[in-house]
This record gives sequence, structure tokens and C-alpha cells, in this order.
Amino acid sequence: PCLLSLIASIPVGRAQTGASPFVSGAWSGNVTPTSATVCIRLNAAGQRVRLAVSASEQLSAPLFSDAATSAATAGNVVALDIAGLQANTDYYYAVEVAGVLRPEQMSRGHFRTFPPGASSFKLALIGDGDYRDPDHRVYDEVLEEKPLLLLFNGDLHYSDLNTTNADDYRGAYDNILRHPVQGRMFRGVPIAY
Repeated sequence: PCLLSLIASIPVGRAQTGASPFVSGAWSGNVTPTSATVCIRLNAAGQRVRLAVSASEQLSAPLFSDAATSAATAGNVVALDIAGLQANTDYYYAVEVAGVLRPEQMSRGHFRTFPPGASSFKLALIGDGDYRDPDHRVYDEVLEEKPLLLLFNGDLHYSDLNTTNADDYRGAYDNILRHPVQGRMFRGVPIAY
């Protein structure tokens, strides 16, 4: 029985990646016809991070951003710029930390590059979200519309902070970006806030 339980506890088919290096989920923005930026907050300074981007959801033949290193002075948030993309194309991304493409959903997402000229597309406009609200249907409904860009025109959180401590504000954003529903929306469509 002991040997059987030992064998059953050995993970099969995926590399050991250890504890998650992320404090909260990724979000994208700064999208153009040929480039985009993805940001994510890590749990420690000094971590080497790259962005992998592919037109395939399985991330086959990815393009990689230049490496960035998390720094405490920036709250361990890294901005990963990727260029050389094709216009008007769906891209999927994942964050690589210390040479390992991370499996966590909070580090994976999607954006579509902008068309090169005049065209028709959808924009989503929402605001005043609260991660503590029990009804989050609107966030999935936004994703179902497949907008090119999300314009968030109100309070991203209702934490009502009255402090000069930047970490307090980062914590409020972390609550939104790691929320299972809201975070999925922010990983699924670029944002202008």
C-alpha cells in the first residue's frame, strides 16, 4: 500500500515547475498592428522573465520578447514588449520565468493585433467593477463579444484606499487580476485604463 501511494503521487507528463512565481494575473495593452505589451506581477525581485507569443493556442513556434528582470522598486511588475507581429491576428501568450514557460492560467492570455488601417471592430466599454460582488457575468459576456480593446472607464476596484503606500494599491489590483472571472477577462482582451 505504501509503494502504491508513493507511485500515485508522482506527477506524470509535465515538468516540475515549483510554486507559482506570480502574485497576480497578466494583462495586456499598448497594442498596435505589429506589437503589444503584457504586464505581470511576480512574487520576488531578481526573476528573469520573457513573454512567449504565438498565433497557435498551443504556443507552437513562439516569438519571445527580450528578457526583463523583476525589481522591488517597481513592485516586481514587469512589462514585456513584443514586436514583429502580424496585423489583425489573434495571438496567445504565456510568461516564461527562469527559462520555464509557466503553466498557470494567470500567466496565459490572448490579444489581437490591430488592423493596419481603417476597418470595423468591436470595443467594449465597462467600468466600476468590484471583485467582491458575487455576480460577475458581465466579464464573461465581454469576452464572448471578442472586442479588439477593452476601455475601462471607472473604478477598477472599490478598495477606497487612503494611503500613500504603493503596495496597498498594488494589492487592490492583485485582487482583481487574480480573480477567477475578472482576471480571465483581463487576460483575454487588451485593456486601456
